[in-house]
Amino acid sequence: MLSVIRLAQIKAGDQVNFVKLHGAMQKVTQSGLISNIDFEYESLPDKETDVVLHLKCTDVKPTARASIQISEVKEDEVWNWLTQVDPLFTREMPPTEAAIRLYSHWIGKYMESHGSPKFEESSAVVADASSSNRGNSTDRLVFKVVKRRGVK
Repeated sequence: MLSVIRLAQIKAGDQVNFVKLHGAMQKVTQSGLISNIDFEYESLPDKETDVVLHLKCTDVKPTARASIQISEVKEDEVWNWLTQVDPLFTREMPPTEAAIRLYSHWIGKYMESHGSPKFEESSAVVADASSSNRGNSTDRLVFKVVKRRGVK
């Protein structure tokens, strides 16, 4: 649940109306990891304006196995760092464009914080998708680094 709250960018004690809550839930579903969120709230009996928010999330099925192949980077160290950032980062992930963008962004942040502070100025993390059974469903993603166009 911490992951959903982090993606929603709201926290306990925030003043939230329906518009802000709807926007926060859109941020979560735009991650590509959650397909739907139902919510309800209950008023606290001793507080006029305080409520408890209950969220019911539907995950996007993680059907792909992800790996990271970046020269001079140990894959296990990147995965360890990612899971410390947030436990939502696992090697099993949905192969959605949004989820790939989210993972790529945070792998780029790893690169910046581990010796390449200007990484995103010259490089990007992308994922190659493939299917092990020669079908249409992606079940493998390989994250790698590419140089940005026009950068020397």
